[in-house]
Amino acid sequence: MSTAAHNNPGTWPVLQYSARAALRLLLRRGPLGRSEMARMLGVSRANLTRVTRELLAAGLVREGPTELRSAMGRPVELLQTVPDAYHFVGVKITGEALYAVVVNLSNVVVASLESPLRSREPVDVEEVVDEIAVILDSFGARFNDIAGLGIALAGTISGPPEHEIVYESTYLGWDGVALADLLRVRLGLPVTVGNEVQALTLTESLSMQGHPGDVTMALVTVGVGIGVGYVIDGALIKGASGRPGRLNHLIVDPQGPLCDRGHRGCVASYLTNESIAKNSGFENYDQAIVAARAGDASAVRAFVGAGRALGDLLGTVVNAVDPGVVILTGDGLALHEIAADAIGDGIARTRAWNAGQFTLDVRAFDFSEWARAAAVMSINLALTTGRGR
Repeated sequence: MSTAAHNNPGTWPVLQYSARAALRLLLRRGPLGRSEMARMLGVSRANLTRVTRELLAAGLVREGPTELRSAMGRPVELLQTVPDAYHFVGVKITGEALYAVVVNLSNVVVASLESPLRSREPVDVEEVVDEIAVILDSFGARFNDIAGLGIALAGTISGPPEHEIVYESTYLGWDGVALADLLRVRLGLPVTVGNEVQALTLTESLSMQGHPGDVTMALVTVGVGIGVGYVIDGALIKGASGRPGRLNHLIVDPQGPLCDRGHRGCVASYLTNESIAKNSGFENYDQAIVAARAGDASAVRAFVGAGRALGDLLGTVVNAVDPGVVILTGDGLALHEIAADAIGDGIARTRAWNAGQFTLDVRAFDFSEWARAAAVMSINLALTTGRGR
């Protein structure tokens, strides 16, 4: 296994705050004219000229085509980002494997790989660090401009940027692991570690149209576990101790089944894959899916109960933060196919009569998307801190 630091990594330039704000705007909105940018950023044309000069010198933006931006105006020369100026690596850690991707500045995946893990619960930390070093070596052979690494996993993440500590990662068997420091020292790269649901929530919010400060959304994941993430007025909500969105044990039926923590009738007692299998009387979730699709009464009943519990959770989220969009994803999406009506019933019985309208956006699940979200965290760190190495 590799023990050397990643060879020839890219060094993210040190940028002033106004330059980072301009770059974030271009990455979010696409090519813009200088007058348009100055207005959106609330700066003078003279200040914007200095900012764009800094970004051009760093190779992060370039002059784009000339375009007519309004019916009455003159053609303007657009500024646009250089997506492949730098690349970032994202890794999603599960109890069985590492899923890794390389993305460019436009959050587009340009390379990916999967690396199985030998150890099982607890997953050996040294093995993970070693395997990530191998992954970086592999990607580094193709990209000599890798400027950062993001890690996404299940658990509570606490601590300042680039020094995050992993707590309560049940599926990995970790508690108090300073993963960011271990990787930063080993690889010589800026490293950020985040909760997978929060990472995906941030990524989805950045893809939404409109001004960044206008976005209010929620993301709910269902499957092996249950996760909720929030973005309010463009800001990812992290919580005072890194624990936002803990709605797993919201009580939906005091007479319901017991969850693994001894709560009767909470969301988790109905909604996790394990609970659906248990409540249906089948050995595992996959068997329960097959049985429900075939019309087995016990399996259908378990999925309907899970659907109502999910609806209750979604209605609670809508009441709490008034999101314009709620994204639903995860490895338990068969629930939406089998029990869509029950989900709607749960939302209707829980959502306040005067709550705002929202769109439920169901997204297919893919481990590589979690890895891309980890890479986006790394890009976001570079854009918000402005530090090179």
